[in-house]
Amino acid sequence: MKAAAPGSGRATPAWHGAGATRAPHAGGTTLLTVDVEPDWGAVAEPGAACAGLDRALPELLGELDRRGVRATFFVVGELAERFARHVDASRTAHEVGAHGLTHRRLSRLPGGELLREVSEARARLLAAGFAVGGFRAPFLDAPAALPAALARAGYCYDASGGALGPSFANGGAPRGAEGRADVARIPAASLRACRLPANLTWLRLLDPLGMVLMARAPSQFSLHLHELLPAARGMAGLPRPLAQLHARGCGPRAWALLRRALDRARDDGARFVTCRELLAGAPCAVGAA
Repeated sequence: MKAAAPGSGRATPAWHGAGATRAPHAGGTTLLTVDVEPDWGAVAEPGAACAGLDRALPELLGELDRRGVRATFFVVGELAERFARHVDASRTAHEVGAHGLTHRRLSRLPGGELLREVSEARARLLAAGFAVGGFRAPFLDAPAALPAALARAGYCYDASGGALGPSFANGGAPRGAEGRADVARIPAASLRACRLPANLTWLRLLDPLGMVLMARAPSQFSLHLHELLPAARGMAGLPRPLAQLHARGCGPRAWALLRRALDRARDDGARFVTCRELLAGAPCAVGAA
């Protein structure tokens, strides 16, 4: 695979897997996105626990394969080689994007460090054999300087839209290039009758109400691998009571909710596509090889 080195200007990635399929961003399509990071929001430092990647990822890949579901995995750059042990870059139908180099909050980084965090993340994944055109900011923490940094690093789209909690930022349609950044944007979907993001976290926390609030075929649904682990401890950095609440419904119940969400969307006629397929007909085309 040939691709421009990060920081050398924009280039169209040579996509692997499902490749050249062009799908308009219209009704009837669902994005399944998976954040691949150290467990419970930790930074990818030596010794950081990654049981979600090592234990939950293989089972998730099997579930998606049995259902014919293609997903987009946003992978922390420091975990690129570890992720590649489970996902064959030359054969997978899934898409791989970047989720920062170390999973640090981008708004806390100076400009030069921000550029390194997004550029080196893409470089690590390219070196592992993956064609990378998309980015998602850790914690959806996307500072104003991010679009320009992504364009400089060679990305085609940003999937950092939305918020972790209730917000009018959750929802909307994919947008083309904005200003001079030349990076398309993918927003987050929301649960019905509220502005909570449509993801496994809120399905767990609101269970059993979460499935009632989620559209039968949401435009996007996201999850973290560590949510699928039993006896989870909750998001790092939260006070103990909140961390325990945040871990509600992890493990077997999370698997049950995920399977139900996937099957319900499929039964309602949804077609699961990757981010690159969704944006293939958008003003900022990706995967146009």
